[in-house]
Amino acid sequence: TELFDRRLMLSIAAFHQYVKNYQDSYTVRINNNPVFIAQNTNVRTNGFDAQIGWQISGLSLSASAEYLDAVNKSLGGTFVRSPKWSLGGNARYAWQMFGARTSIFGNVLRKTSYFNLHPTQAARPFTITPAYTTLDVGAEVKPSERMTISVLCKNCTDQFIRIKPNRAGYGPTAANAY
Repeated sequence: TELFDRRLMLSIAAFHQYVKNYQDSYTVRINNNPVFIAQNTNVRTNGFDAQIGWQISGLSLSASAEYLDAVNKSLGGTFVRSPKWSLGGNARYAWQMFGARTSIFGNVLRKTSYFNLHPTQAARPFTITPAYTTLDVGAEVKPSERMTISVLCKNCTDQFIRIKPNRAGYGPTAANAY
């Protein structure tokens, strides 16, 4: 929905999905040999997504939030690689400078921890990827319609995530984020 002469945008969506016989596959190593594992499972997903954007003159601001509750019904656990919350924010300011369209921008993304696979060790295949935040910033100059000069710093905070299996050798564990 766009409001106030298209300066404010709102979008909200909710969803529910149930999939029978979802085929999930991954590779693990057993005695240093890759083994492909496939399984049919039932998956239930609930969630919502919300976005808001505001634009005035050369300034654009936006934010988004997504909640995802994905459950592997056959195994009774959280579905792999699906963080519960993902939050994002964007800002961009654009202006004319010496006849060229110039802008600076930044993006921040926050994801909560999520269940993951550790494919190199069959005895310890599951871990938890910790919550993390990334920051991207950049600038660009567009002297003509056919030419853009950009400088971009992706993951400027350079957050490194290390995954380690738990001490018992299997199941989820906390990982370290730097």
